[in-house]
Amino acid sequence: MLVLELRLLTVKYHDNQYWVLANGAILIVNDDPDIAELFAAGLENGGLKTIICNDALLAVEKIRSSPDQFSLVLVDRTSQQDTDFPKQVKKINNKMKVVLASAFSFSDVEISHSGYDKVLQLPITISKLVSTVREVLG
Repeated sequence: MLVLELRLLTVKYHDNQYWVLANGAILIVNDDPDIAELFAAGLENGGLKTIICNDALLAVEKIRSSPDQFSLVLVDRTSQQDTDFPKQVKKINNKMKVVLASAFSFSDVEISHSGYDKVLQLPITISKLVSTVREVLG
């Protein structure tokens, strides 16, 4: 028996380039609504679909209820009450990418054991945020 999985992809035109996007949105988890909105606006201007959640526990529930709705989670350190957040996300959907955006510094060892696919050092420009998210999504 041959089984084919077909995924709908979105093609967006931005910066004189066509971007093929996975079918999931970027879930922005940040306890500061202003920063969440700023990140969402920047990513959406870069051709990416976003959804905002202001609490990590609620984010895990959103992911659990619709595991294929999201391709990547962008989370800040302060919104997490549990440092195992990336492991919880990967347990629900191991293909989902988890990116930490933080003003705190982390060693390479801490990052490699954290479960995050990427750590972004804040402050960051919106163009760097968009390019990094695209890079992580592949």
